[in-house]
Amino acid sequence: MELKKLSIIIISLVLAILLFLVGFLFIFNSSHKKDSFTYYKQGIEYFEKNDFQDAYYNFTKIYPNSPLFLNALYKQAKSAENAGDYKTAIKKYSIMNKLIKNKNRLIVLNKFDLADEKQNYKWIHFYNSNGMEAVLVNSNTGEGISQAIKQIEEICKTSQEKF
Repeated sequence: MELKKLSIIIISLVLAILLFLVGFLFIFNSSHKKDSFTYYKQGIEYFEKNDFQDAYYNFTKIYPNSPLFLNALYKQAKSAENAGDYKTAIKKYSIMNKLIKNKNRLIVLNKFDLADEKQNYKWIHFYNSNGMEAVLVNSNTGEGISQAIKQIEEICKTSQEKF
């Protein structure tokens, strides 16, 4: 009888602790999501003011479980690159590449009319030779948009065929 009461008390304590931990994790996680959005917004503001050091700092505060994490990682890399810290930029780009390595990508090179034509095609070749689709687009005139849409449809089609 005593053993039965003791085991009920122990089970009750374990369940109470588990409920406490689940509640704590829920509150902790939801508060960090709010923090992530705040940090991301502040990072964008700094980035737009060309204050890349503060932008980088804010983007590093985004939690990995946040839906903004990949965007923040990209912005970290861009902030480091714009600040002249190429070693950090390469590191961040490498991390991002590892996280999305199995996902289909379409690289859209916008404003191609402002760049050298030979350089544009070197970039297209570079991306294509590394297994990524790339397309030249001019969003002002709409040139290349239909090709981008076709590429997206093709990527979606091949993704669906895998499943």
